[in-house]
Amino acid sequence: MFFQLAISSNLILIIVVLLLSGIMFVIQITNKKLFNPTVIGVWLLHFAAIYYWLSFSFYLQEGGALYYGAGDSYWNVTFVTLIQLLVGTYSAIVKWIVLGLVGLVIGLFVFVNKTTILIIKQLIKLPDFSTLFFIIFWSLVFGFYLMNKLFTVNFPEDRTGLFFYVFFALWMCLTLDKLSLNFNKIVGFGLTGLCAIHFMLNINFTKHSLSVYETIPEHFYTTLLKEQEKSQERITIGGHRVRELFYGFFNYRYGGVLNPADPTEVMQMNCDYYIATKAEEKYFKDYYDIIDTEPDWGFVVLKRKEKIKRNLVIEIKDILLETNDAEFLGIYDRGDTSFANSNPIIAEINFDVLKISKPTNTWIVLAVNDSLDQQCYFKRYPLQWTGYDLNGKKNLTYSLITGTLPQKSKKMVCFIWNIGKKPYNIKVNSFKIYQIEGKGVNYMAPDIK
Repeated sequence: MFFQLAISSNLILIIVVLLLSGIMFVIQITNKKLFNPTVIGVWLLHFAAIYYWLSFSFYLQEGGALYYGAGDSYWNVTFVTLIQLLVGTYSAIVKWIVLGLVGLVIGLFVFVNKTTILIIKQLIKLPDFSTLFFIIFWSLVFGFYLMNKLFTVNFPEDRTGLFFYVFFALWMCLTLDKLSLNFNKIVGFGLTGLCAIHFMLNINFTKHSLSVYETIPEHFYTTLLKEQEKSQERITIGGHRVRELFYGFFNYRYGGVLNPADPTEVMQMNCDYYIATKAEEKYFKDYYDIIDTEPDWGFVVLKRKEKIKRNLVIEIKDILLETNDAEFLGIYDRGDTSFANSNPIIAEINFDVLKISKPTNTWIVLAVNDSLDQQCYFKRYPLQWTGYDLNGKKNLTYSLITGTLPQKSKKMVCFIWNIGKKPYNIKVNSFKIYQIEGKGVNYMAPDIK
């Protein structure tokens, strides 16, 4: 049962569970404990559950859902991220300290087990704990490498690889336990002192060591609110697809009063403001000034040095969108079109919500296809990110911005996607498309990941 709970929280533990199950199976056979109806029944249920989890994980892998732990370098993906998680930092010094500790434990293990390590029959029938966890730890180290090379199974990464730390610590402690009491006292007090020093040097009440769970402070959002108050236009805000989510949290808490953050994979200098990182400064320094910072994750709020000019291309007014269950209702649809240049465009919609489900599951979508009718952009804003109950909301205005346009567009559409197929009544007061001009609006920074 505990194995199944562990796998349900972290699918990569399937391999750990298979290894531990195999060891238990061999020990039970060797000691003639397996051939019992109850034991056999438990094993059958256990392997049936593992078969389910294996099938589920391969299903997710085929669908591209298992992205965590992707990469070619086992050392960088697994062990560097695990060291950063546990120690809080990574450097050449930390690397050699860790490798030195592993080498020391290997040496101690060989020394204390030199008389029994090659007695295979005894190891199989009743292995001592030091040897058992040596086998488990190194089987996992080499097993994950082989699984990646043979079956393209992703490597463990940071928190999903914490079991390496657990099994290494058990192997080390149970090896030290075979040495003299006085030696263990020296090692125990030494390790306790080192841990205490590390704790005191790294104690803080503001952040943790998991970079994938980074956040932005609320004052970033209030800074953007103040900038919006100074502008008569709706300011556009850029940010990576991950930053979109924690920015979106603040926007929801404030009633969706600002535009959504444009969720791009790489930075493009096409927005009035940007939530970026200091690491990207060499790319944005010619186009943006830093107007707000935070000390923990290296995030910054940027403002354009030179204001972006907006050229109105299309304006449509007074569109009534009403349906009981239609999934799609169009706001704008144009085929075989081209613009004066390939600069990005902004689609801005101002609307009143007369009636809508509570909560809603409705998106505003802007889609652009190239001349071969291949999708270039699919930009969306989920209305549920504005609030729980939008009934009676008036004069809501949101903008969706594209990157650089294709030379010719086979299709450009803006529509309401009523995902829940629930009744709604929305009055579009105006729909505008602007094409922007400004220094570097077509420049895309390299991917810094």
